[in-house]
Amino acid sequence: MPKKKSNKEEYSYLVVRINNFIARVDSSINHEVYDKRYRTGDTKVYSFYTALDISGNLIYPEEDIGNTYHISIYGEGSRYKELDLTLKDCHATDEVGNLKYRKRKGVDEPEYDIPKNIGYIEKVRGEKAWSGAIWVNNDAITNMLTILSIEKESYIEIHKLKVNRNHLIRGFTVQNCDPNAES
Repeated sequence: MPKKKSNKEEYSYLVVRINNFIARVDSSINHEVYDKRYRTGDTKVYSFYTALDISGNLIYPEEDIGNTYHISIYGEGSRYKELDLTLKDCHATDEVGNLKYRKRKGVDEPEYDIPKNIGYIEKVRGEKAWSGAIWVNNDAITNMLTILSIEKESYIEIHKLKVNRNHLIRGFTVQNCDPNAES
């Protein structure tokens, strides 16, 4: 019987000083309404797309200082429905669709299948650079743009989870003060 690979998880915390950002907003009639292959009764007629690209240099951890990071932030895109998940939506099910429970101290407790990330990040081959993407709601992008518009140096904090060879973004913060200097 073949051995099952264990999922080795490794957490890390990164701080990037922002050098540049680009914002895009698109409002249009959804192109899918004109194509019979893609449209259904549930197809939305209007399409709204918001994106923010942030790039900068890593300042923490010290062993990787200078690495370049480029993160694309997408608002209310294809994963929007996932952003409204509740714990109830994450209740794990078996092959038949029955809800899973486990006994703890004689009490049945629900098992949850909680998402591990809000995005991903990967190394750019042959360079000291990383590129990634996250999905958030449009309010979060608006708040990020407000912070970035202040005439002050801005930073991003990335909470990264490495599972085997995959690098996942678990948390993402934009702020206008150096997180390493906070007291």
